[in-house]
Amino acid sequence: VAPDFFSLSDDPLVHKGIYSGAYDGEGAARRKVPLISGGGLSGLLHSSYTAGKAGTLNNGHGGRTGGVFPTNLVPALGRRSSADIISSVSDGVLLMAGSLDPDSVTGEISSLLDFAFRIERGAPAYPLRGVSASGKILDVLSSIREISADYEELPGNPMPYLLLDGVELVGSA
Repeated sequence: VAPDFFSLSDDPLVHKGIYSGAYDGEGAARRKVPLISGGGLSGLLHSSYTAGKAGTLNNGHGGRTGGVFPTNLVPALGRRSSADIISSVSDGVLLMAGSLDPDSVTGEISSLLDFAFRIERGAPAYPLRGVSASGKILDVLSSIREISADYEELPGNPMPYLLLDGVELVGSA
């Protein structure tokens, strides 16, 4: 589902994580779940309902009103700094805030890039307005080319920089 260097876990026990907690909305104990390991799907999030259907253990990702929800997604870090990665991009987009959340049923992404800059010759050049990313989550995962060794700390969650290739952008600068 992703390049072999990419790994991602859901960790509901991250210290000061915005979605951290010992129990989910159903009262089940939450557990850390490796979702992608070495690029391959390695785990799934479950509520009591989905765990029962799958014949497996509930790992504490149920919501109060039903459904299955991630908590704190934690990617494994890469080797180069974000500054080195950005300086290697001749023409691209730097997304500083926004979300590429897929539709949980279709996997489709359609997200406004809230705080993004055009990269020209290895440096942020100017801000973008009214630009959206679209596509399918599996295509986005397979487009990951690199992940940074450093990260921004967002409410308890390390958020490294990802270099993606081929994500469809819609709109004008």
